[in-house]
Amino acid sequence: MYFVNTWKKEYFLITPEEFEAVFKGFSFVSVQGVKQGYVKSDRAEINERYRELFALLASGKRCEWSEDHSILGFSIGVTAHIENCVYAKAGKGLLVPKFKEPCVQMETFCAVPFGSSPTAKGFFIGMYPQYAFGLAMCFPAKITYTQSGETKSFVELTDRETWNELRGRIMAIAPMLYILNNDKKYNTRIRVSPEAKKSLSDFNAVKESGLILL
Repeated sequence: MYFVNTWKKEYFLITPEEFEAVFKGFSFVSVQGVKQGYVKSDRAEINERYRELFALLASGKRCEWSEDHSILGFSIGVTAHIENCVYAKAGKGLLVPKFKEPCVQMETFCAVPFGSSPTAKGFFIGMYPQYAFGLAMCFPAKITYTQSGETKSFVELTDRETWNELRGRIMAIAPMLYILNNDKKYNTRIRVSPEAKKSLSDFNAVKESGLILL
């Protein structure tokens, strides 16, 4: 077992079609409990789950965890090294992740507006479902193994190339999103593809904030 000391993170929004293209060639794996016999997740199923997430956000609905958790709870691992993604028995046919090394992880993130005060800069990242915005992609910059105390940096981790490749694919199609707030331009730290941006004005996170997208 290991714990993560620090993370690398990318926040992004792309269309379902772009999602399929970006993650083509990699395996999806659960980072949560699974049933016995599990090896990896079905690609078509994960693509459909992302399609449902994008459709929910683009619908403009003010999401609630109680109603929308099954869609907003999008969470999956991505790897080029399925051999590192092992699962251990946890009783009654349940398996839990006991990965030899970390994979790239993704989950829904929420971009919460600062408000309309003179010092407001736009968004901060937090868990408020009405401001669900896209996906956060994470990978460790450093890990420490709990028993041995051994540490591994980013360049020593097997899936570092997975991270580099996926990040490069996202950067190639999704430029950084900027907003205009109080007559000032701000970097949101969120990458949005031109195709996905066409739907952004319908997102509840944008409608409630009243921010101008650039």
